[in-house]
Amino acid sequence: MLRITIITVVATALLTIAGCGPSGTSTRQLHEQDSGQSVELRTGDQLEIILDGNPTTGYTWEQTEGNGAVLQLAGEPTYTSESNLIGAGGTYVFRYAAVAPGETTLTLIYHRSFEPDVPPLKTFTAPIVVR
Repeated sequence: MLRITIITVVATALLTIAGCGPSGTSTRQLHEQDSGQSVELRTGDQLEIILDGNPTTGYTWEQTEGNGAVLQLAGEPTYTSESNLIGAGGTYVFRYAAVAPGETTLTLIYHRSFEPDVPPLKTFTAPIVVR
């Protein structure tokens, strides 16, 4: 009986330790209205930029500025439509990982890539500091 109790206590302790992620890492989310806001992250933190858009209009969000040695895009941006209706808008999500200490400015533009001489419809900018 004592042996089962000891095994249970050890197993619980190991599962508790294993369930703890990297100490102190976090995910920060920014939305379109947060444009211009400075962000401070620690190495290992995640950043999500969540922006409204509608690709059926020909517009898309594209990153135009940012130092990948400090803040690295973690996979392809995702798009989720807000409904099944044709022409419905939705949400773009850009995910980044803070990979090294430093400073960068992250800039994304909402534009039509086939209209290179037309200014972007919207711009999202965030100065980033990774410690």
